Amino acid sequence: MVTTKYSQIQAKIVEYIVRHHVRKDELLPTEKKMAELFGVSIITVRKAVSNLEQEKIIRREQGRGTFLQKELSDSPPENGELLYLNLIQYGNEDHMPVLFPWLESHKEAMRKLGWKISIFITDRKPDTAILKRLRGVKGIIATNEISEEWISTLRSLNIPVVIMGAINVPRKEIPLVAFDYEKMTEMLALKLLAEGGRRFALFPGGCDYAPAREMFHSLSRVLEAHGIPFSEEQVCYARRNGRSGSAIVDTMAFLKQHPDIDAFLVESQAFIPMMAALYGSTRCPLTGILSVRPRFMNFARNIYEAVFTEDIAEKSLDTLLKLIHGEKVPQRQKIAPEFSNTLEVVE
Repeated sequence: MVTTKYSQIQAKIVEYIVRHHVRKDELLPTEKKMAELFGVSIITVRKAVSNLEQEKIIRREQGRGTFLQKELSDSPPENGELLYLNLIQYGNEDHMPVLFPWLESHKEAMRKLGWKISIFITDRKPDTAILKRLRGVKGIIATNEISEEWISTLRSLNIPVVIMGAINVPRKEIPLVAFDYEKMTEMLALKLLAEGGRRFALFPGGCDYAPAREMFHSLSRVLEAHGIPFSEEQVCYARRNGRSGSAIVDTMAFLKQHPDIDAFLVESQAFIPMMAALYGSTRCPLTGILSVRPRFMNFARNIYEAVFTEDIAEKSLDTLLKLIHGEKVPQRQKIAPEFSNTLEVVE
């Protein structure tokens, strides 16, 4: 996608106005300050400001500065459409893309920036009808199901693409934004080791869940460094037997087979079945929970939750906008983990 430097800076000025909640008739930064903020020359900023003035979005007053002329939150600029692309994989009944809560939470913010976000779900190869649908689309966020064929098609159409939540997907010089599950597993494992854990088990979700392998390899490395053996036998995958709705039963069977486990690392979706399986037992193992966002807040003294520091959808959208504006972005961005807040435990 070819854009002039002036139009890139115009878009950046509009984004600045929206993100900093600049209201009508409020003063904007000086042209010199904007040049520093955006890393361009004053001449480029001056041309972009002139274009926005012609569009009656801002106004310049001699000796006073540049002011917002038009309330952008009421009438945002028309930048175009962004797509969230999700490919349904036949034969995988777990993959049913029905709800996209992150999309709803970011729709209004993107609308104020002049962008419309749409969901595009398809199981087909890029055919004529799909190519027609993509006409006019300015950028795409894709999942890790994206295929080589889709990547080639999008590159031929010169549509900027960011892959979100991607692990082991075709790269083809497409930026990836992913959670750092390896680091999260490492920090939780070290915490449980410091608390006295020695016999570990891993509950990483489904065996086809992409981060599960990262969790397994990371935990194996940490324990090996401490002289503690760890194998696949100590991993409890959800639905390993292929039966739906059997998480609690499977977890109970696993716990029965491993009575000596004293430290669990659990992906958050597997935490409730694990706690249900432990209900009524006398076991009170050390537990580390891997969560995308705070859910359990370390609610007991033997339970520690790690969360990710950034919103992956927001980071992916910001990366996509930078691509659209012609900026360079990192090839791979990993979102770092941290421990969530601790709630006061009443004895």
